[in-house]
Amino acid sequence: MDLKTYKILFAVAATFIVAGAILYDAFADIAPYVFSVGVAIILFVRAKTMYKGEDARIRRLYRILFVGTLLYVFAAYLMYIQSMYWVMALAVSAGIELIVVLRMPKTGT
Repeated sequence: MDLKTYKILFAVAATFIVAGAILYDAFADIAPYVFSVGVAIILFVRAKTMYKGEDARIRRLYRILFVGTLLYVFAAYLMYIQSMYWVMALAVSAGIELIVVLRMPKTGT
């Protein structure tokens, strides 16, 4: 797959995650499934687009980003068991993603 396809998949996954988080308030029984579909797609995209270059800084940032992705998985699990801590896991994961994206260099990725 090319980079454009991964970007489209990531946008679709983000839409599923946001939809699952919003649906949780009204439809707590189906929201974890919607959320988990998005998390599975993001996990796939992140695993396929890991940095394989020599720059240690970029490798470190991608590893941190993968930890944030694992927090998405943990948030999905917390949604399944009906724990409200999924909100905290989602917020931390989104914060990690924001920090990494801001620290990532524009070229070389």
